[in-house]
Amino acid sequence: MHDNLIPAGSAKLAGKLPKLWATNGLDAIASAAVDNPDEYTVLVIAELVVNHVKRDIVRIERIPTLQVARIEPLSGLDADLGQQLLTAAQQRRTTGGQQVLHLAADGDIEDNAPGGK
Repeated sequence: MHDNLIPAGSAKLAGKLPKLWATNGLDAIASAAVDNPDEYTVLVIAELVVNHVKRDIVRIERIPTLQVARIEPLSGLDADLGQQLLTAAQQRRTTGGQQVLHLAADGDIEDNAPGGK
């Protein structure tokens, strides 16, 4: 059925964040971001939910809009692991899923593909 087509790059992210303190971890980093906006970068972990799906009947497309349901900043070892996971996921997505990655007991990411770590 053609009305399930999702054009590349068409997914959207809603700008609205959760209002509850317990699910919106961005408040925890606000002062650091204000103090040093040009040099401040933070890695976060987030959970997204579908806010709505727009159906374009002329183009026969469905375009999802996602919203952040929960978000938390990562720091220290969590940020190191998060960076490894982010890099691994991007590589897996952009190489067609060729890599198989697992979390080792020491917290490192192991590449189980031939010639991997």
